[in-house]
Amino acid sequence: MAETLLISSRIIPLRWLPLTRIALVLFIAVFLPGPAVAVPAPILLDKESSCQLTGHMELYTDQSGALTLADLLSPSTRAHFIPLKGNLTKGYTTDIFWLRFTVTRTTSFPETAWLRLYPSYIDHVEIYVQNGDDPTNPLLYKKNILGEDVPVAQRPLQHSDFVVPIPLSAMHPVTVYVRLHSASPINVAATIHTRDNLADETTKSIMFNSGYLGVALFIALVTILFYLRTKDLVYLFFALYGFGMFISRLGLSGLLNTVVAVPSIDFFDNIHNLGMSIARISLSLFAITKFSTVRWPWIHRAFIFFTVVIGLSIFSIPLGLYDGIRPALMMSISVMPLLLIWLSFRAMTDRVGGAAYFFAAFIVGWIGYLVDHMRLLGLIQLEWWNIDAIHVASLIFMILMTMALIAHYREHTKKVEAALIVERRAYERQHSIHAMLSHEYRTPLTVIRTSIDVMRLLEADLENPYRERLDIIEKAVDRLVEVMEISLNRSRLVDPARESSHTLFPVEPFVESLLDEARLLWHEHTFTCSRAESVGHISGDQHFLKTAFFNLLDNARKYALPETPIHLLTRKRGDEIAISIANMVNDDTMQKGDELFEKYRRGDNISDVSGSGLGLWLTRQIIEEHKGSVSLEHAAGEVVVTINLPLAGQLCLSLESERNKSVH
Repeated sequence: MAETLLISSRIIPLRWLPLTRIALVLFIAVFLPGPAVAVPAPILLDKESSCQLTGHMELYTDQSGALTLADLLSPSTRAHFIPLKGNLTKGYTTDIFWLRFTVTRTTSFPETAWLRLYPSYIDHVEIYVQNGDDPTNPLLYKKNILGEDVPVAQRPLQHSDFVVPIPLSAMHPVTVYVRLHSASPINVAATIHTRDNLADETTKSIMFNSGYLGVALFIALVTILFYLRTKDLVYLFFALYGFGMFISRLGLSGLLNTVVAVPSIDFFDNIHNLGMSIARISLSLFAITKFSTVRWPWIHRAFIFFTVVIGLSIFSIPLGLYDGIRPALMMSISVMPLLLIWLSFRAMTDRVGGAAYFFAAFIVGWIGYLVDHMRLLGLIQLEWWNIDAIHVASLIFMILMTMALIAHYREHTKKVEAALIVERRAYERQHSIHAMLSHEYRTPLTVIRTSIDVMRLLEADLENPYRERLDIIEKAVDRLVEVMEISLNRSRLVDPARESSHTLFPVEPFVESLLDEARLLWHEHTFTCSRAESVGHISGDQHFLKTAFFNLLDNARKYALPETPIHLLTRKRGDEIAISIANMVNDDTMQKGDELFEKYRRGDNISDVSGSGLGLWLTRQIIEEHKGSVSLEHAAGEVVVTINLPLAGQLCLSLESERNKSVH
């Protein structure tokens, strides 16, 4: 009995044991089913109006990219779906992914549910919804083709996200398969909604996107106005940043797809990348301008490098060269926020106006970029709080930057006001000096004038040599009077409160009077005049125009070669009059051209010529105040200074005539 085995209350000889084992294995193989497929419990839709599918989906990775729905429904492939923890977060990849989930409903839930996949920047999306009793039959699935490049009009529902209806039966669960493939990062979340709840979520999405676009555009336009007012490039670059983020959000949100037919597969990706590139380039130029990065050469070169690389990325994407520039671009995007934080911190320690806002703005922006790139790379799970991390952060960033630029504008205004106060005080001191000089000039000049008049009465008793000396003294006094008047004219010219005394007067008599006085003052020089035709009238302040022309005539006679004439030519050029003063000079003395009209600038041949370098500068100021221009030309030993002034029109002549009649 020792060689027996008790099995099921029967005695079996031990020698029969191998046959028994073989029979047992055959029985199991034939009559028992194969390995069970792990099928998750269906998601029960009850009274809640929405259900997030986070943690309720299964994932299959199709590395071959050739599997169809029929292949996935085969028992061998269905067994390889694995539960997906959280949402699908794979980052940049070339793999094709399949998602699967099953839903069922109670009578409290509507017969039609709406599946929404987001964010909506995946290129190719196919959704298969079960429409029959058998979940393993591929013929009982309805195919819906979606994706970023599918126009909204061709989608099952016109929506900025990927939305499809799911008919629900009270008799059996419904299984849904989703196929995903994209050149963009594959990060997907899914939610099932009732129709009313989907409408509410759509309204919230439109309000957020519209609010973001509105704020970005408003800030950009306001900053442009600041730039037009101050001509400060800081405002221009920040305005371009706002426009860039506006374009980026348009391409990423899906709103643009509702109104624009897709011209190419990568259209919206290119729009988004264009906007981000504009924003990043503008931010780099902003840093160079605002923080004066030239103080740190390596930082300055780094920002120039960032600007060039980001600019090249705009063209590399449509040309298919993005992979080559991507490492440098990623490095630029990663390093630039850190340098901005450091620069704003330095500005804050230097107590620059608005630096604290700049620092806070760059910190917020860096956090937003960091979270967004970690999500895009698949390093963190896709969650509700990081789906729009970069745009939420950029919205806060723009608000903080606006506050910083307001502080920057106030600081700029204070500097301008302080400069105006200093300038006003300088003008008041200048005016006081001119008043003192005027008084000091007039007293001795009055005495000299009186003495000359007395001597004129005694002229008959004077011998000829003394009469000539008296003439010289009288001309010198006239010259001193002229110098005093020019000095006072300078003072009145820079006075912002002085009133304009423009009148209409003919050109020819004005020019003739100039030449007569010049010939009287400088009789040792020859002054000639010619004109092509009657040129008409001009409107201006005769006193100041006379000062301007006398400055030019004075310079001409100072620098003219001995015994060479000074020629004055008047001619008409369209709606302007051109008055030219020409004189011969030594070629070696004319090297600066128009620079001679700068303040305190003098020619090279000044060793024996008096002057302060203000005459030509004052002339340009007067002519430009009369809406004219002055230029200097030098050729073949001749210098020609030309003044262009606008001629008075017929309407001005008529108004002046009426005014004169009313006066008389």
